[in-house]
Amino acid sequence: MATTASAATTAHPGLNRWVPRLAIAAAALHFAVAFTVADWRGIVGNGFVNTVGDAAVPDNDVRMSTLWFFMAGMGFLAFGTFARWAVKMTGRMPAQIGGYLLAAGVPMTIIQPVSGGVLLTAIGVLALRAARHDPAAKPAA
Repeated sequence: MATTASAATTAHPGLNRWVPRLAIAAAALHFAVAFTVADWRGIVGNGFVNTVGDAAVPDNDVRMSTLWFFMAGMGFLAFGTFARWAVKMTGRMPAQIGGYLLAAGVPMTIIQPVSGGVLLTAIGVLALRAARHDPAAKPAA
């Protein structure tokens, strides 16, 4: 039996809307950093292929940051758009979204406390909380 979009609004409308939005916002933030702090001119100028990871390149650290901020943005975008699609199709947040975000965010927060790991962990907790709500459950009287 297919669930309609209206079921998504009865499960946990706030979190079901906000978890995908927060993940997509995190993607936008990562893309903004990747394209403003970036050394794309050097990467493209050196031929694009194999231009990151060479310790002999003076700005290799900036290039590495550029690459990984961009890749993390793609991951956040994938999580956010998949979560939005899943909520629309099933009426609930997949628990896997929260699990994967926590699996990445908790170690990141431990290893580097002043980082995006805290945001990643928070979005993961919210996703798990949203996943616990059953759209078919009747509200308590």
